[in-house]
Amino acid sequence: MMHDISKPGYLLTFTTEDKDYFLYLYSQDINKPFAGLIVLPGIQQIAEELSIGIKIKQFSEFKRIPLETNIEGDVINAPLEIFVDSSEKFKKSFFRMCLENLLSGYNSIFPIREIGAVARDYSFVHYRENFDMVINNHILEEKNLIIDAPRRAGKTSFMRQLVKELRSKGHKAYYVDMENARSPVQFAAILLMTLKDKKYDSELEKIKDEMTIAEKIGPQYRRKLEDELKSNWSSDKIILAVDECSFLLEEMLKEEKSAGKVADFLQWFKETRKANPNIRFVFSGSVKFTVFEKILGKNDLFDDCKEYSFKPFNKESAANLVGGLFYSEEIYPPDYVIEEIIRLTTPYFPYFLQIVTDEMIKFYRSNKKFPGKEDIPSIIDNEIIGTSCRRYLDQFLINLRRYNPKEEAGAKAILNHLSRGEKTKRNTLETIYARATGDNKGFEKTLSLLEYDFYLEKKGSEYRFNNEIIKNWWKINFAEPGEIG
Repeated sequence: MMHDISKPGYLLTFTTEDKDYFLYLYSQDINKPFAGLIVLPGIQQIAEELSIGIKIKQFSEFKRIPLETNIEGDVINAPLEIFVDSSEKFKKSFFRMCLENLLSGYNSIFPIREIGAVARDYSFVHYRENFDMVINNHILEEKNLIIDAPRRAGKTSFMRQLVKELRSKGHKAYYVDMENARSPVQFAAILLMTLKDKKYDSELEKIKDEMTIAEKIGPQYRRKLEDELKSNWSSDKIILAVDECSFLLEEMLKEEKSAGKVADFLQWFKETRKANPNIRFVFSGSVKFTVFEKILGKNDLFDDCKEYSFKPFNKESAANLVGGLFYSEEIYPPDYVIEEIIRLTTPYFPYFLQIVTDEMIKFYRSNKKFPGKEDIPSIIDNEIIGTSCRRYLDQFLINLRRYNPKEEAGAKAILNHLSRGEKTKRNTLETIYARATGDNKGFEKTLSLLEYDFYLEKKGSEYRFNNEIIKNWWKINFAEPGEIG
């Protein structure tokens, strides 16, 4: 808690639901003229949009101003300059993001560096386009949904926040984590456990409960799950956000002669979904579900689901995240630093934005200055994709362990070729795969997996890397000089 204010600026106060909020905006540079002219009218506009009445008290003298005794609660400091760009134009969406975090009662109004972890509430920059589309155009319709997105795209953070937002709108929604499911019995046990909506004191307690349920239902898992859904949820409309289903299917397919069992399981689960129309399933996974249909030779296992391709951040949201990561560290970079990070980090998925920003923060801490515009690409080369700096991207290499030896050899040949050029036609990639493996069996499956595992993009009949960081990382560390596959 802050007990006094010693800088010139504005104290914004407002009350919602009997709770007081305070945001203190001050100027680091007394010569900046934009405070009252630009920022405050924009703030008032946002306040009206959010249906809150902000009271603004100006502190213009350079002296310590104690908070009045009738003001209780935290006062969050924010330099005025961070809400305007170099042309002194108000950054409305960034201020709105910070204000919403303040309204939610979070300890930080800025995103926090959480590389590789599930984003906490105040670190979650809203995928507003994805939210609006998923909730209004899909979940509220009468179909289940499959969310397609590559690895490290932020699916788990999105699914968790989706459940939270749906609950805030009055819907019965549950997050179901299937990452550790390795069998149909575990799958059913996790679903049954989720529907109990029990709060656990520890992860160990949760795992023990799951094991107990799995042991209890055993071979009768289908009937047990069907009975639970019909008896307790037949009249309630609920939404189950089932994350990382692809892990279960991949594990099941590792067993010898398992295709028939997997197809039978998926057919049963499809019929179960249809028998419970009041339950809406939202699936996500790092493998396209159509890949499993191709492997199993069936094209109707998910025909009751719509597919939605997860969209990366737009440019404005990406800038909000990058700027917020700096500001949370009390670092205030010039515009060109944020702009260059955005330019070099496409598509705008949070993981890549975070790792590049993280290295710029480290540079600033070490050198007590910001890198020049021309230095930023070399920092990425040296600290993220260089031969001794694979820590950020190791997960992408681990992905190849899921391929069988033949598929892995073909995948590496395709990646080697694409890392050294731009677009390549599909039939050329098939030839490269066959040359590396001895035949083209498994080519279609491997190419589909690479789209999400290594950010390959298909346009028409051509493929290319859709992420320059991964492309250059692979070329520098794994592709032999002059190798074309």
